Amino acid sequence: MDLPQRIRYLRLQRQLTQEQLARELNISRATLCHYENGQREPDLQTLNAIADFFGVSLDYLVCRTNLDLFKLTVLLESIFSTEDLENMISAFTTKIM
Repeated sequence: MDLPQRIRYLRLQRQLTQEQLARELNISRATLCHYENGQREPDLQTLNAIADFFGVSLDYLVCRTNLDLFKLTVLLESIFSTEDLENMISAFTTKIM
């Protein structure tokens, strides 16, 4: 998978049209279409906006990893309460520092 495919995959996974996503990112639908077709590459600011919107890391967005933190977060939130997750993160952070 490459960046254009990843953007399209994320958009379709969230059941968004190009128009809807473009509106959220404050870009034109044509620009988004160019990103998804590989005719243009988003600048760093736009890459950050896309990653933030979908709740993924830049590494995931640009295909440096296949670990989708959004899916992992949803899974963890279905198993643990928010308070339990915060406590685990705090304990882990304390342990590694």
